[in-house]
Amino acid sequence: MGISASMNEPTDNTIIGEAPSSYHTKKGGSDDIKGNFLTLLITQMQNQDPTNPMQNNELTSQLAQISTVEGIETLNKTVNTIVGQIDQSQALRATSLVNHMVMIAGNEISVDKINNGENAGSDTDKDTDTDKDTTPDTKLGKLRASTDATDNENIFSSAFGFESFSPIDTLTVNITDSSGAKVRTIEMNSKILPDVYHFFWDCTDDDGNKVPTGKYQFTVNATFNDAQVPVKTLKSAIVNSVSMKEGKPHLDVGLGVIVSLDEIRKVF
Repeated sequence: MGISASMNEPTDNTIIGEAPSSYHTKKGGSDDIKGNFLTLLITQMQNQDPTNPMQNNELTSQLAQISTVEGIETLNKTVNTIVGQIDQSQALRATSLVNHMVMIAGNEISVDKINNGENAGSDTDKDTDTDKDTTPDTKLGKLRASTDATDNENIFSSAFGFESFSPIDTLTVNITDSSGAKVRTIEMNSKILPDVYHFFWDCTDDDGNKVPTGKYQFTVNATFNDAQVPVKTLKSAIVNSVSMKEGKPHLDVGLGVIVSLDEIRKVF
């Protein structure tokens, strides 16, 4: 009774057998290109001028062209495979950065209290023994906090720094509070080679007094032979998680900030 009737009738699939392989396989890529090329070439030869037939060198040239196209297609597939493997490798390496401190572009410094007298600075130096020297560095450097320090002294700064692309012989760091008022100026008159540098502020102002906890900003002015040297300021952040975006790993460093691996300038 037409289509509707035949669709309602049961069908014994056991007598159908498997579909031919050509049913499941679809030509694509270089197969399509080669097939189309040969079709055009045969058509051209069938319709050529008998008085001026195609020369051997012309035929050889056209066959060489299809070989070149096939080679490029194979090369593209190989490159895409390698790129995919590199992306997977980067994603795996990126997961090892979780809970690590990294340096990224920015100009912020956080001054916070140390919980239970523990030094919250770099993982490379967490010794808080009171027998050790607990005097904060008067320049840029690591703050060693004493467990018997007062609340106002028991503070630390987040890491901050800069990236230099050429030598420096004079460096000035200006730190300001949230209102923009300058609280500390630090000068260095020594040769600095191109690299990524990080520091920890001793959290004192120009008079040697401890500053309140909170958010601060900094600028870096660098010169070499009295000529201005461009630098990129860097702030520290903790990697919370890794996600994939457009096939590339990206790092969540808190407060909705997502950065790529290329933006990481240093890892602790």
